[in-house]
Amino acid sequence: LRAWTPLAAYLARAHRVCPDATWPMARRLLCAATLYAGFFVVVAAIFWILTMTVTGHRQPPIGFGVGVSVVALAWLAGFVTPGSAAGIGVREAILIATLEGTLDVEASTLIALALRLVSLCGDAVFFAIGVLLSPWPALAKSTRPGNDLP
Repeated sequence: LRAWTPLAAYLARAHRVCPDATWPMARRLLCAATLYAGFFVVVAAIFWILTMTVTGHRQPPIGFGVGVSVVALAWLAGFVTPGSAAGIGVREAILIATLEGTLDVEASTLIALALRLVSLCGDAVFFAIGVLLSPWPALAKSTRPGNDLP
């Protein structure tokens, strides 16, 4: 919980600066930007760990800030590429291309594919959590024909 304390303080401060009644869109955008930044930092940390695991080095050959930038660029390129479901192939190509001068192609490819596998597993876990916490079954029961809505 201590790791989330700075984020909670930041969002509380943002709420005071942009309360719902005055700037609802600004607050939502600030919250979304903060969550995306947190997402990219977490993915970059996973990218860093995978790089250390694959290369066997204690210190990855690229800095953490560069890792965040590379991951964000790869994700964005995959997101905006039409016809590429979940950026498949595009993210991996960007990651391999950016690591080209630092690591050999085999290590870069292994890191990119491992990051894709970790992303798929994370998506599956968060989907399952969302389904388990979803209020939809209760809503479905209350909207059956013959039942009145509350």
